[in-house]
Parts: sequence; structure tokens; C-alpha cells
Amino acid sequence: MFNDPIKVQLNTETEHVHLAIKVSDYFVKNFVFTLGEFITLIGQEEVTANGWTFRVLSDHVKIYKVDYTSHLRIPLDDWHTVRFDFATKLKAHQDARNEESSE
Repeated sequence: MFNDPIKVQLNTETEHVHLAIKVSDYFVKNFVFTLGEFITLIGQEEVTANGWTFRVLSDHVKIYKVDYTSHLRIPLDDWHTVRFDFATKLKAHQDARNEESSE
């Protein structure tokens, strides 16, 4: 069972980001982005990536397929948490890479 409503994971080997959004107790929608795509996604008000549009509105983030056959909403507070969590993980990854290169 998936406990967190939203989870962001950074794969440091492939430099991909996984954004998992809990739809129900037993279903999670997983979005996979390159590192660059995800940085663009969290830095703009509206981005279309991998066939999905992410639009930041006043109280939530609306996520919908380009053909509008599926859509999700997440609270804006959760979106801010995703951005902070990602920034923390990216900084740790960059610090580790810098430490390795200085040895």
C-alpha cells in the first residue's frame, strides 16, 4: 500500500525523476521525467510533458492528458512540498558529485 499522497524520487544513475501521485489506496500514477524536464516542470505555471499538461492554479495543480481523457488534481501545498523535496534531493546529488570529483 502507498502511504504518501505524493512522492518524488531522483534516480541519480540515470538522472530521471519519478513523480508518484496516490490515486487510491492501491493505485498510484507514476510520471517519469528527465532531470531537465522536471526542473522545467516545477519552475513554470504550465508545462506539457510526456502527453500530460501540468497547470498551476490558485489552489491546486491540475494534471491532464493532452486529449483530456484523464485528469488529476493535487493541492498546491503538496506541490510546494514536491518542489522543496526535489530541491533537497537535487542538492544532495550535486554535492555528492562535487565531492567525488574533488577526490
